[in-house]
Amino acid sequence: MSAALIVFAKPPVPGRVKTRLTPPLSPEDAARLYESFLQDALDQYQGLGVTLRLYLALDGSPPGRGIPAQHGDRFAQWGDIYTRWVGKNVFRQKGEGLGERMRQAFEETFAEGHRRVILIGTDHPTLPSAWIREGFSLLEGGDAVVLGPTGDGGFYLIGMNESFSQVFEGMTYSHEAVFEQTAARVASCGASLQMLPEWYDVDTFDDLKRLVADMRQESAGAMRTRAMLQRLSERYEGLV
Repeated sequence: MSAALIVFAKPPVPGRVKTRLTPPLSPEDAARLYESFLQDALDQYQGLGVTLRLYLALDGSPPGRGIPAQHGDRFAQWGDIYTRWVGKNVFRQKGEGLGERMRQAFEETFAEGHRRVILIGTDHPTLPSAWIREGFSLLEGGDAVVLGPTGDGGFYLIGMNESFSQVFEGMTYSHEAVFEQTAARVASCGASLQMLPEWYDVDTFDDLKRLVADMRQESAGAMRTRAMLQRLSERYEGLV
């Protein structure tokens, strides 16, 4: 069955990404760190052998494919960078609220003919690729939803083999009951819930310190993030 990976991301605009890291990081440094996460993630995901579909949060722009020209040269620059990984598969997130945006991204991707679809972010540079592959494997059977939980009660990955839109309807996010409520929605629509191991997003300074420690234990991968963390460690006390 055709497989696709939806990647949800934001353009790395200072003051609009990784805001829970500011302070201690400056908005500019937080945006640079986020951009390194994003580019490393696209490198990693490209190696999975599935179709990549990058959905950017371009608030205030009209619906449609690609990156709108009115956002200026920096958006055009990011578009050129991202299309090296995903070709023409760069889309604007559409809908009010995260749940509606995820629902629409899934429906659009299923409409393109894909039958195993996973949605993921870019906030976990050390996430093992094997777990994403396992997620696709878990979608090979009957009606199923796969979730990768985070320790704070959310999830870092959600996948489906058909469009279970009720999983997203009326949901709120960014609280500690997100995973529990999503799992209940999966049960209510009659799908089988499949689980991946727990992992973490890098949202807070404590998360960032955990990432630094993890990268000391594993020398491969996420090279842009490693270089950025080295620069940040020279400027921010307590990071190492």
